[in-house]
Amino acid sequence: MDRKQVHELLRRYVRGECDDDEQMKIHQWYDRLCKGDEVRLSDEEKMLLEDKLWKNIRTDLQAEALFPERKSRRRTFLSFYARVAAMLLIGAGFAWHFYRPEKVEEPVTVAAVNLPDRMQKVNKGDKPMKVKLMDGSQVTLLPGSSLDYPQRFHKEKREVMLTGDAFFEITPNPAQPFLVHNGKLVTQVLGTSFWIRTHQKSKSLEVEVVSGKVSVFESVAEEKSLHPDMEASRLGYNGVVLTPNQRVTYYPDKGYLLTSVVEEPVAIQVPAADEMSFDNEEVKDIVPVLFKKFGIEVLLAHEGLGHCTFTGDINGLPLYDALELICKSVGAGYEIKGTRILINGSGCD
Repeated sequence: MDRKQVHELLRRYVRGECDDDEQMKIHQWYDRLCKGDEVRLSDEEKMLLEDKLWKNIRTDLQAEALFPERKSRRRTFLSFYARVAAMLLIGAGFAWHFYRPEKVEEPVTVAAVNLPDRMQKVNKGDKPMKVKLMDGSQVTLLPGSSLDYPQRFHKEKREVMLTGDAFFEITPNPAQPFLVHNGKLVTQVLGTSFWIRTHQKSKSLEVEVVSGKVSVFESVAEEKSLHPDMEASRLGYNGVVLTPNQRVTYYPDKGYLLTSVVEEPVAIQVPAADEMSFDNEEVKDIVPVLFKKFGIEVLLAHEGLGHCTFTGDINGLPLYDALELICKSVGAGYEIKGTRILINGSGCD
């Protein structure tokens, strides 16, 4: 629904031609306006308020597309809403007589909280809170975080909306993907465990995979709202696929995803003790063992490094400590390149 359609809807409302569903939609939009004192606004202020209301209306329309509302009983405060609707249609544009101080805009994750077929859990305490979903999946909400989810998942997909930080342990179901909406970012899995974190200081979102495979991408619905006339096939796809010990940081303002390795990679497979003990072993043969244990690809800058030999026991060592030990013994170093690790240096001669 674009601005022209919204204006037409308001005109029909003033003439009393709207049905119950349309009236309810308009009531929800104008509930955001203050019923306080009348104030006089400049043309610039009116324009800013019009843009703000349109943004709120568009957010509501997107939420309705994801989670259709059930019909609810007709409200009786028609005179107030009719007055406001009439004011909005005075002259060529919006003529505002009711104004509310600017508030922090509610994220999409809270937009559908009051729907009768949905539930919301908010962790107001100082300890992690576990939330059990109907499919057996479990979400651990950190303090200050909230989760919005349906009482029953759709047969084709499982969708929840997150605000804040949480750890997800998803019950596998290939026929019913699990999607987590967090602002403009969508994380999709079939069955896995992963973290989603929000960094207020850098205004970024972060997804870290512990097990399984995760697809992370920008919401097409959000991009479609910015380009309503563009065909879906022409909308750009900005996404990545992550495996264990990989993470992606998303910067909404800049619109890009930055992949990397997690700060403390954990073993995805515990090898036998003798597999991590080496006696004059070439580095090129050690690298596959590290990949098998941690799932992170380790590359060699040149072939000569692969023929350097290492003797030592790295059993039980974290990945970075093991790499540090190996690199020092062969005169090399390492650096993280996206979701890979590169060993470089002159190496042995």
